[in-house]
Amino acid sequence: MLNLMLSGSGSPHQRVYETIRQRILDHNGRVTLSETNLAAELGVSRTPVREAIRRLAWEGLVRQIPKVGTFMQIPNREDMQDLFEVRLALECLAADRAARFVTAPQLEQLGLHYQRMAELIKQLECVTDETKQNLILSDHGQADRAFHAAILLAAGNRRLMKIAHDTHMLTQAFARRKEHATGLFASMMVTVLEHKNILDAILARDPKAARRAMHLHLRLGRQRALRYIDLENRQRVMQDYKHLGRSPGAYTE
Repeated sequence: MLNLMLSGSGSPHQRVYETIRQRILDHNGRVTLSETNLAAELGVSRTPVREAIRRLAWEGLVRQIPKVGTFMQIPNREDMQDLFEVRLALECLAADRAARFVTAPQLEQLGLHYQRMAELIKQLECVTDETKQNLILSDHGQADRAFHAAILLAAGNRRLMKIAHDTHMLTQAFARRKEHATGLFASMMVTVLEHKNILDAILARDPKAARRAMHLHLRLGRQRALRYIDLENRQRVMQDYKHLGRSPGAYTE
């Protein structure tokens, strides 16, 4: 039993929701959610688990199939394109506004989130154990979300913050990296540099530069996410051929 409900802030129902959501964000492959198993692991009744799953389904993170079960939502290319289109519209505006209205304490928090991401990348370079890599990836994902949330907060628009944060969370959950460790490190190094460009523009209080840096980051992020989806689709096709005892080349004339 995980007994994760014994610590943390917020109501018990909120902590159940956040724990299950984090499990989805940290997934390494497809996730199946069982109310009974989750309730036992968390040391709670099924009611808060059921409410959390309903909330996650409303947010688009999971899909409930009556009499079958609850599964992590698997997006297609069109879903991912749509999500990034929303992020490009909202987060570029947020970066622009953050450069105009950010306060000194907010700048400090933004810098701390960036430093955390950079430190985790350095740790990842030295780790070969897959379990430890996944822990670092989880921490990096949290730091990434915190960085973007800090920009949304500095933008000073609560509705913008809510919509953009939820959309960011969805793209991050759907685009879990499946690369070899070497490729993964190189890819994440690029994203750290992208965040550094955003941070520098906001520190300089340059709205146009902040908007450009965010646009580049999200455009490249969209390319990476679509590449992961295409890779997974190819792997699924290869697996289907393997089950048939044939190779894709065997069907070409």
